Amino acid sequence: MRRRHLVVRMRDRLTDPSSRTIRRFLTGLWIASIVGVMGFAAYLTIVGGIDVPQVREDRTIGDYALPAALSFAAQYVDATLGMGYGTTLSALLIMLGFPARQVVVAVLLQQLVAGGIASIAHHALGNADLELGSPHFRLAMLLGAMGIAGGFIAATVAISLPERTLDGAVGAVILVMGVVIFVARHIRLKFSWWRAAVLGLLAGANKGFMGGGYGPLIVAGQMVIGDTMRHAIAVTALAEALSCVGGIVGYVIYGAQMPWVLTASLLVGGIVASLFAAATVRVIPAQGLKSIIGAVYLLLGALTLYASLT
Repeated sequence: MRRRHLVVRMRDRLTDPSSRTIRRFLTGLWIASIVGVMGFAAYLTIVGGIDVPQVREDRTIGDYALPAALSFAAQYVDATLGMGYGTTLSALLIMLGFPARQVVVAVLLQQLVAGGIASIAHHALGNADLELGSPHFRLAMLLGAMGIAGGFIAATVAISLPERTLDGAVGAVILVMGVVIFVARHIRLKFSWWRAAVLGLLAGANKGFMGGGYGPLIVAGQMVIGDTMRHAIAVTALAEALSCVGGIVGYVIYGAQMPWVLTASLLVGGIVASLFAAATVRVIPAQGLKSIIGAVYLLLGALTLYASLT
């Protein structure tokens, strides 16, 4: 009871008109995360990268401080708008020099944990009803289950591709995600469970292939069928965590190396960001900021393609 009372007080405080300082801080931190991630991506592309070690277990903790900071920024953006972590961070880590296949595995492992934490926080703060048996919970389970299947299939394909081909494919998919975000605002379809199942399968395949791209398709799809942005974000957090399982299992079966140190550094930044993010969803207007995410995807996709071809 004490914990429930504390959550209610936090929820009321975030929506209290007198709490402008908190809302400004959260909004400012969100914007700073976007600017930081995109500015760093542009710097890496223009300058040609910086000296970051390959993923190896004998490296010091300091070698992974930058991936942890990038994970915080990317997870904060992802958990506030339901999109951006895997797509953004995969591209940045590839541009930093980490092997694409190890990046994808580390991102999937991180999102399995951080996505679960984010979904709990979203439910606690009332962004969606994720109680067992609720419509939002059942939708998340369907999207997640289909995502597992799609992720496993895609992982078995990606494991056989040359590293350079995989890098270029990631950039192309990111560009498509930017287009999807803009187009989804102008389309409305009637909800059906089979449409949701197909949506989950396609998004899961995209995630298993490149470590990201699940959120844009799932959030955009839910917006197309008339759900609110806040509900879509919370449902996506839970569904995306489940969808990571298929990709992880696929890579393990085919003998992919587990980059545990990189994964740990991503978890440190991602878990902290997840706690901030659920509160931020309560205070920022999502509709206008969604256009920013679409533009970010277009720019990041172009940067990733450029980096893979030069």
